Amino acid sequence: MSYLILPAVCLLLFFYLASTVLPWLALADRISGRSRSVYYKSARQLSLLGFWLQLFLLLALGLYLLLGGVIVSRFNGFWLQVLEIILIALGASAVLLLLSCIWQRSSSPEQSKSSVGTLILVLGCLHSLLAFLLGSVLGWAFLQGLTSNWQPDLALPANWLLDLTQFSGIWLFICYLAACLFLALGVGYILSMIWFVLRRNRDDFGRDYYTGIISRSGGRAFFFSLLLLLTAIGNLVLTWYNPLPRLGSFFDLSNEIMLILFACLGLCLPIALLCLRSISVSPHPMRKKTMIWLAFLLLFCWVYSWLGRIWI
Repeated sequence: MSYLILPAVCLLLFFYLASTVLPWLALADRISGRSRSVYYKSARQLSLLGFWLQLFLLLALGLYLLLGGVIVSRFNGFWLQVLEIILIALGASAVLLLLSCIWQRSSSPEQSKSSVGTLILVLGCLHSLLAFLLGSVLGWAFLQGLTSNWQPDLALPANWLLDLTQFSGIWLFICYLAACLFLALGVGYILSMIWFVLRRNRDDFGRDYYTGIISRSGGRAFFFSLLLLLTAIGNLVLTWYNPLPRLGSFFDLSNEIMLILFACLGLCLPIALLCLRSISVSPHPMRKKTMIWLAFLLLFCWVYSWLGRIWI
């Protein structure tokens, strides 16, 4: 995998994970809107962001699948069917999110708060959950196969099943799933802050609305990014003492590029946490636009360094 291709993979990974959790964030805000109507506005904005991300992913992944790219060429048979199911789930979720946005925009205030809009959003969340789970399992199988020079085929890899029957293998898989979830939530909230900033002039809900919603998103992004850091530390410990992932070169610092990537593992995410904390406690978070973009860039570099250590 080239150093130039990997950033595009990281960006698609960010968009994919965020698109699978944004419907759930929108649903949480919609439910919270029963006590505070201001959250209905954020639910609609998050639904719209989720729709655009899923639409972009459908076009990008669909085109990549048709062209038979480097990653897709490693999947065939059973795993290719899983990838197709993921695309179908994303497509269904995108349609439901669009219907939810149309319902909320075209209905009267009383109708927009009815259970019909909530039901549409719940269906979108279920499809997004399916895409998240299948995508996580697909990513795990791909990494396992990549580190053992295995080509995914009709059957699940025997070494993967063997790893999961051992205590340390189970914990590695749990750490991996937890990292996917926390990364998805962290990226989802950071992208939502960027989206709120971009929609500030188009959706003029007032300064107080954006102050409160960005502060809240920054605080939650900080919380889930902190959990991501703790999970990554646990994963490092398991990788160090456990030979199952076959990542013998992970701690090899003989290459200068690898040394830089390993340094990014220790620096980028903690600095991003400081940025997110600054946003969440600021009385004027709209003035922290640079911090929001910097947090996104730092988290991107951190994920790039992880994938670079494993993949390249």
